[in-house]
Amino acid sequence: MYGDLLSELLAPLRLRGVFHSRWTARAPWGVAGEREHCALLHYVQEGTCVVELPDRVLPVGHSGTVPPGEVRTGSREASADGVPEEDRPAQGAPEDGRPARGAPGEVRTARGASGGGVRGASDEDRAVPCEGRAGVTRVVRLRAGDLAVFPQGAAHRIADAPGGATMPLETLLPGREPGAMRTVRIDGPGPATTMLCGGLHYDEAAASPLYRALPAMLVLGRDAVAGQPLLGDTLTRLSGEWDLGEPGLGLVAVRAFELAYVLALRAALADPEGVPVLQALRHPAISRALLAVQCRFGEPWTVESLAAESGLSRSAFAATFRELVGEAPMRHLTARRMREAARLLADTPLPHSAIAERVGYRSAVGFHLAFKQWYGHTPGDHRKDRARQAGPAHAG
Repeated sequence: MYGDLLSELLAPLRLRGVFHSRWTARAPWGVAGEREHCALLHYVQEGTCVVELPDRVLPVGHSGTVPPGEVRTGSREASADGVPEEDRPAQGAPEDGRPARGAPGEVRTARGASGGGVRGASDEDRAVPCEGRAGVTRVVRLRAGDLAVFPQGAAHRIADAPGGATMPLETLLPGREPGAMRTVRIDGPGPATTMLCGGLHYDEAAASPLYRALPAMLVLGRDAVAGQPLLGDTLTRLSGEWDLGEPGLGLVAVRAFELAYVLALRAALADPEGVPVLQALRHPAISRALLAVQCRFGEPWTVESLAAESGLSRSAFAATFRELVGEAPMRHLTARRMREAARLLADTPLPHSAIAERVGYRSAVGFHLAFKQWYGHTPGDHRKDRARQAGPAHAG
């Protein structure tokens, strides 16, 4: 079941291109990157480095089983009027359609040792205050053979050690257009770290709510990478020398990085303990409901019918879904419908009434009101804005 769900999760992303770079950096060094509109991969070939994330995008994961002392740094408050969230209509969401409540990857951390499966900050790499920055930064140490994945391109800092001086990534690697490849060398008197970094550019408008619920950062330890021979072999080959004159190099790079990314997420799914949304993808009941929402969002679902689809009682389903996915079932369904409606408005000439029917609304008026509540503007305005952004050719 989860294999089909993973395919449904990734298939709509429409990978458009890859920017990749090979790094050799000698300590001391540090680079700070803002949020990127792409998925990111960092594969450490030799040496070590640390990744620092702001506390609002905590890394999540574990190595083996989650030990006692796991910390939950956020909470889901009860509504002021006491009505369960799954029983109320979905409220407005930010412009990009992200859930208003914190995703699981933004509120959960777990300690773990190096070398295992999916992991986050270990006892050795716990949170440290970084002078000159507000708040506390989470630190995760990467060693040779480790792979770090940032599904939504979260802002982060990568360096030889925590808390040091950094240079902006935009200064070091301006542009970073899909299809380009660069070599980065940072000189210093200390030990060297070599890395492969890739930015996988995809259509953000096509990303499902479930994809957007993935953690800000996932780390596959060297043992987890080695346990996936195809993943390890692909990363090794990507890290080697490339003949820039080879025909079809751009397409080869896109397909190779796409393969590495899918294999990395599949490896994370094989060991999801401590990462709620990954647990949801493997949960025998919740995964059935998620697949129904992903593929059959136009059906007249209710909490009761989704619970029946999953094989759980209504109360058990609602509680388990919220715990693993990070939001109520009907809110997740609304997010999926609104994402598909936005895509259809931008990419097709279908009338609003037809789009409303496709995404599960019985009337165009109900769809109009739900869309405006979700995005803050009407379906007509959304279509006009997207046509204007795409240019005269698209608008005509």
